[in-house]
Amino acid sequence: MRSLEWSDAARQQFNDWIGYLSDQDSRVAKVATEQVEERIDRLAGRPFDCRQSRWPGFRELSLLRWNKIVVYDVNDVQVLIVAFYDSRQDLSAVSPRRE
Repeated sequence: MRSLEWSDAARQQFNDWIGYLSDQDSRVAKVATEQVEERIDRLAGRPFDCRQSRWPGFRELSLLRWNKIVVYDVNDVQVLIVAFYDSRQDLSAVSPRRE
């Protein structure tokens, strides 16, 4: 099984979102954290279950309930989360980067 890593930028995007949710309702933030991390943890074992990304060279996981898109890169030993976007934002204005 591949290791799972977060880029600094993706981790910050996730933490900012959880912080926003916490300000609104800490219970919702807790549920969101658990559900999102559970889905992302599964990527290590089955990274090709999700679709190819709209950004060449990446794959993406859609978290429909939370309106989030997890953009990641896969190699022989690792799954690297490179971005954590809101699906309602202008996605043509962002570009995930490998660190």
